Parts: sequence; C-alpha cells; structure tokens
Amino acid sequence: MNNKVKLLFVLPRFTFGGTVFSTLNMISLLDSNKYDISILTMSHQGKVAKYYKGYNVLPEFLTLSLLHGDYRKEKGGRKIIGLMLRVIDYLCRIFNIELGDFLYKRYSKKIMKDNGVFDIVASCQEGASTYFASVIHAKKKIAWFRSEYSVYKNLISPKTLLKEQIIYGRFDNIVCVSQTTCNDFKTFFPEISERIIAIHNVQNTKDILEKSEEYITDVFEKNTFNIVSVGRFAPQKRFSHIPEIANSIINKGLKFKWYIIGDGNVGNEFQKTQEGIEHYNLSEVVICIGSRLNPYPYIKMANLLVSTSYYEACPRVIAEAKILHTPIVSAD
Repeated sequence: MNNKVKLLFVLPRFTFGGTVFSTLNMISLLDSNKYDISILTMSHQGKVAKYYKGYNVLPEFLTLSLLHGDYRKEKGGRKIIGLMLRVIDYLCRIFNIELGDFLYKRYSKKIMKDNGVFDIVASCQEGASTYFASVIHAKKKIAWFRSEYSVYKNLISPKTLLKEQIIYGRFDNIVCVSQTTCNDFKTFFPEISERIIAIHNVQNTKDILEKSEEYITDVFEKNTFNIVSVGRFAPQKRFSHIPEIANSIINKGLKFKWYIIGDGNVGNEFQKTQEGIEHYNLSEVVICIGSRLNPYPYIKMANLLVSTSYYEACPRVIAEAKILHTPIVSAD
C-alpha cells in the first residue's frame, strides 16, 4: 500500500526565472519516501526542463501548452495551431469568454481521471497557474505568490482583480515569499488573512555550491574588477539603467567589466539596455552574455553582484550570492 502524500506542483512553464528554480530547490529537498511528487507545467517550453527530468512531469496538454507558450518559437503545425489559439482567445475575450478557464476545467478532469485525487495541489506562481490549480480537485490547495500585490494589481485589469478575490478564496493557504509581501497581500484579502503566510524561498545550498564549481570557458578577465547582474530583462529589473551607472563610475577613473546574465525583452528592456550601451560607447565594458542554465560559476567568480531591481518579493539571486560569498550591492 502506498502511503505517500501525493503532491502536484503547477508551473507556468520551464523558461528561465525564479519560479522554476525556487520550485526545483524545494522539491529536491523533499523526502521521496514520504512524498509522491508530480509536476504539471502549463507550457513545456523552456531549457530548464532538463532539470526536471528526474521527476514525474505530467504529459503535455497541447492546446494549453501552445496557448500559454510562445507560438513563435514553435515549428510547423504546432506554430500554426498556436497562432490560431491566440486568435480564438482574442475573439473569445471580445465576447467576455475566458478560453483559458474552459481549458483548465477540461484538463483538470483528465488529470483526476489519470492520476486520482491529489492530497495537495500547489500553484507555484501567481496568475494562470494559480487559476488552473484552483479547479484541480485535491484535499488541500496551496497558492504561491511571488510578487508584491500592490505592484502586481497595477499590471492586471479590474476584471481580473475581481476574479482573484474568488480564486484565492478557494485555497487553504496562500504562501508569500517574504513577510513584507505577506503583509501587503493581507491588505487586499483581509477576509482570508488567517490563511496567508510567509515562507522564504528554499535554497539548496549543497547544489548551488556544487554547480558553482562547474568549468566554464567564457571566464571573466583576470586582473579586472568584474561585476555581474542576473535576471530577466524586464522593467522591474532596471537593467537599462546599468549603462548610465557604468558611465558615471568610468568618469571617476575606475576600470571594470559589468556582465548581465539573462534573456527576455519585456517592455523592450533589453533593447533599451543595448541603446544605453551604444549611447555611452560601452560595448567593451557592459556585456550582455545571455541566459545561462548554471549562473553560479559566474556569480562565484565575480568581485561584486549588483541588483538594480526596484522591487523583489524574495530575490533568489541575492540569496545565492550570499551562499557563494560574493559581495552584493542592491537597491533598497
């Protein structure tokens, strides 16, 4: 008889970001003798999928995956289907119909049919994965919230705000990743405040230290003060401010290299960063090297890690830099 607790974690996708790695850290530390762990990712896109191969990842739901993924990265028939789904979703919204909600309910029935009832289902990030988890049948439901609601609410529509008042009411617990964001969340959901708790992101220190020893070929220059910033190119990270900051430091007579590790272009942040590099003629100083599955050797070798973010719920990269004993400069 299997007495293990059946857990289902719902991820938005396998692309780079704090959610997939924070979740991976957490499940890697769970006792496999006590927990039967399954992973449901709404889109199977993303290079981080390789790190989840040792776990039970549920089969892809094609329409859901293509609706929530980037259809432009697909090929052949999948790309055509993805484009059609986006058009259908747009038309549905005109008539006040949520295609996503329809798919969540449909696939939740299939999940229960194939896997039975889970003891716990946990959404790993706010938004779509939380909406999906809310309709999956389980004995207990947990929602992770990895942002700051007072900021997040400005990024969603009034209709979605009303929807979330209902959605979060379906969960037994809402986990915020810091006490500050927990207190902030409670101000918007006072009627369920007793269910809202704060738990910091779990860090697998042993894994981070081991990965930091991995050999890399594009090492930093010796005899140079090397700065690193890590994250997705998005407005809240403020990487586009780095060229101006770097230029100010150069004007004080200091020499250094500043490497930015990350991908994406949310709000044209990557483009703005490149324009700043060109404006200040800093192509040899501020260097965007793209995303890395393993950023830890770079963080370890750096003389300084800089976080320019104007808000973070619980900045994973700062915790990792502490583990690797790399000095940190951060915005407040």
